[in-house]
Amino acid sequence: MPYDTQANRHIPRGRFGYGLRNLDPINYAQNILQDAYNGAMAALQDAAGPARFVIEREIRVLQNIAAYYGLDLIQQPNESGNRPEDRGGEIPAPDQEIGFLGEQVIFDREVDKARVLGLGPGAVEWVSQAVPQCPYDIKTVRRNGTGYADHYLEVKTTKAEDGPNVYISSGQLAFLKDHEMASSVVIVRFNAQEQVTEITDLNLHELLGEFDLVPIKYKLHRRG
Repeated sequence: MPYDTQANRHIPRGRFGYGLRNLDPINYAQNILQDAYNGAMAALQDAAGPARFVIEREIRVLQNIAAYYGLDLIQQPNESGNRPEDRGGEIPAPDQEIGFLGEQVIFDREVDKARVLGLGPGAVEWVSQAVPQCPYDIKTVRRNGTGYADHYLEVKTTKAEDGPNVYISSGQLAFLKDHEMASSVVIVRFNAQEQVTEITDLNLHELLGEFDLVPIKYKLHRRG
């Protein structure tokens, strides 16, 4: 998206003296995000296949940035004057994105919890977006006897109606064991309309008490 240098919308015009004391960077950041969001939503209307997938990703990144900094993105009406039907202004996620959507729900929940504790959104990190191979998805905080301590969340998302259809790796299980007092598995259940129907937080003891670990892969080791 090109910067609008003429309308004082993306960057300021004119002289402001030493130190740029008259600038309000939040307004310019809001404008940049909003215009990028509007452009992506407009492009989404006619997009299909891989192009649509890329635009959907772009929109979610913009939504996450706005949520992280407490900014609001306003969804513009389409040509008929109506806003698209979706989940509270967010685009519907395709099936392959259900895991991402579950993580987003929990990330937003943890940011709200941090604000209640008097902490900023920076206290919560969506680690898996930067390091997909990390054994946890989100680093958040929990209150302890002396203040606040890091807490690690591994998010599992399912649409299964008869029970959670989720998998946990040996690396994730080892991390839960090594950080048993500071980690949890969060199971997020969606219905067919991609609406959250249940969220369950389990520590390692509760997880192993409720579920069996069923091996589904074996490493081949040559005999002899």
